[in-house]
Amino acid sequence: MRRHLLLTVVALAVALPVGSAAARGRETVRTFTRTLSPGDADRLRLEFKVGELRVEGGRGSQVRVTLTLRCDRDERDCRERAEQVELRDRRRGDLLELEVKGASVILGGEPAIEALVEVPAGLAVQIDMGVGSVEVTNVGGDLDLELGVGQVEISAAQSAVRALRLAVGIGEAELSHHGGNTRVSGLIGRRLSWNNDSGGRARYEVHCGVGQVNVRLR
Repeated sequence: MRRHLLLTVVALAVALPVGSAAARGRETVRTFTRTLSPGDADRLRLEFKVGELRVEGGRGSQVRVTLTLRCDRDERDCRERAEQVELRDRRRGDLLELEVKGASVILGGEPAIEALVEVPAGLAVQIDMGVGSVEVTNVGGDLDLELGVGQVEISAAQSAVRALRLAVGIGEAELSHHGGNTRVSGLIGRRLSWNNDSGGRARYEVHCGVGQVNVRLR
């Protein structure tokens, strides 16, 4: 993320397994779901330190969050920490903020956390994540995504997206659209931009400190 030092995210990338590899061989110890009404909010902000995050757009009029936590069978400390994980919400004007609390990128024996967030069509989404994988599908509103270390996968209808800006500190970014494929890669500060001359409404902006960003416009 832009506010973190690049050396910090590189250290986390080396020290911490992320994504499905972190959950491999683990069993589910806790699952819970919360449903929230956006009310007057037209923007949703998600704060998630570490894990796997999926955001799916166009699902009814409510925001629905499902958290799944996994631990190794013999990890008692992990199970205790899983019970401490919670989802906090706060409203500020037209903004609904959701934060997963209790997850750490520093301590060992942490539960692997998977989050599924279903959002209404047209709701703008802002994601602030430290380490892990992010998958975004069919978000019809603006998207502002910051990931420190990991992988981003985005899929959307090309007709819904007006502009796209991708930035990767160390790694690779690839865009697939009706006009073809574009890829950039390198060690420091690679950027990729695209504009839809045929219309579209949503603006997507993605920043990844270390990792890979793949965008597919159907």
